[in-house]
Amino acid sequence: MDPLIGTGLIFIFGAAALLSGLCALVVLIVDGRISRIAVGAGAASTAAVLACCMAMPPRFSQAEQDRVARLHAQIAPALEQYRQTHGDYPPTLQAAGIATPATEYGPLRYLPQRSEEGTVYYEISFGDYYDNGFTASFNSERKTWYLDQ
Repeated sequence: MDPLIGTGLIFIFGAAALLSGLCALVVLIVDGRISRIAVGAGAASTAAVLACCMAMPPRFSQAEQDRVARLHAQIAPALEQYRQTHGDYPPTLQAAGIATPATEYGPLRYLPQRSEEGTVYYEISFGDYYDNGFTASFNSERKTWYLDQ
């Protein structure tokens, strides 16, 4: 499911829960009876709205992609030097003497690749589609970032 649709559904269900709790409270007050049901409905609807808001994943941040791109510019020369010396990119960033950078969405992922034609390249990525609603990745062969939202 598209994360925007999921977020919209969370908002709609949360708003409906809040509205139904408020309606129950108003009906019971107008009727002259404030009961535990009204208080419970109001509390339950408030809890539902808060839970829905807390469940929404952090969204893509262009500022974080820019920061990761700057980090990549710092580590790319070490990866290229490793490739020139060994013929392949390192199996891990640590093998090239690079500590895995942290991102706002967890550690930067690095994956060395080889095309069917034998060309070596690597991909770095951050974000998780299911946890964050996106994945941003860089391909060294194409020298471009790709954002999957």
